[in-house]
Amino acid sequence: NRPQDFWTFHDALFARQTTWAGLGDVAPYFARLARELGLSNDGVAACLNEGRYTRTVQNAASAALELGLNSTPSVFVGPYRVTRLDTLQEYDKAIGRLEAFAR
Repeated sequence: NRPQDFWTFHDALFARQTTWAGLGDVAPYFARLARELGLSNDGVAACLNEGRYTRTVQNAASAALELGLNSTPSVFVGPYRVTRLDTLQEYDKAIGRLEAFAR
């Protein structure tokens, strides 16, 4: 796959997270998803089965929990965590913090 295909797969994983999050073994679903997206699925199951990045993911998850982060994505504006962006008012507040932080 091309380097930009990473983001195609990444975006699809987030968009379909509710579908695969509860699966015990995600490897077959991920391989199928790659095929559905027109990507080569060579290596997807092998990568997951051999655990090549397991330690990296576990370390990142542990660091996130230590910081009090329990969801993805978590958005920060400088040192401020943006907890909501579901209303125009919350979005305006986040933009205001960004502008204040940039000064």
